[in-house]
Amino acid sequence: MGMLQRIETMLPSFWGKVSTASACWDYKNAERNGSLEFWGEPWNALSNIAFPLAAIAVWIVARRRGVTTPATALLVGLAFLVGAGSFVFHTVPNSITVWMDRIPIAILQLAFFWLCCRHMLRFSTRSSLAILACILVSYFTLLPFKMLNGSIQYFPALLALLLLGCLWAERSPKEPYLIVAAGVVFILALTARTMDWTAWTKWGLHTHFIWHLCNGGVVYLLLRSWVVHLE
Repeated sequence: MGMLQRIETMLPSFWGKVSTASACWDYKNAERNGSLEFWGEPWNALSNIAFPLAAIAVWIVARRRGVTTPATALLVGLAFLVGAGSFVFHTVPNSITVWMDRIPIAILQLAFFWLCCRHMLRFSTRSSLAILACILVSYFTLLPFKMLNGSIQYFPALLALLLLGCLWAERSPKEPYLIVAAGVVFILALTARTMDWTAWTKWGLHTHFIWHLCNGGVVYLLLRSWVVHLE
């Protein structure tokens, strides 16, 4: 018996297999490919380790530089939640766990964009809230659309990253291109997410796990930019 199988036997029945109701839920993923097993998406599930690793790395940098503020702790904690929520969804995908995946991502995005706009770029409170509202409304407006394998929902965040990153690059005396770099890595992540089904149907490969790994890099770069700002 392999390691993953041994772990599965020790988990409660809820985690053993997707329930019948879950199986009826419309969830399509190239790696799972119809499987009901807990480890039906091993690469997609395990690649979420990128998020806690990014969080730990940022916290180490923050401690060394003496900027372990409550806001920093919040961002690090949210990064852990993103990884945990995505892990749960990719092991037990259903109409409930999908929100455990989406909500931490949305909160982390909003938290960073608020800190970036209000504190890093020193926009007014009204302008910062307006930017957050635009991102949030755009996200939920695009959420029902399945274009680009559903990746279109993340385009508002990408646009915000690139625009705010260019402004930060002009103003930051230290490591000015962190946010722009995060935007570039995010483009690679979106490409991997978009290609998942195409790569599977044409070459028998799945690429969604690359989306997770790249986003771990995005989280590290963004949170590092906040730490640099605090110095």
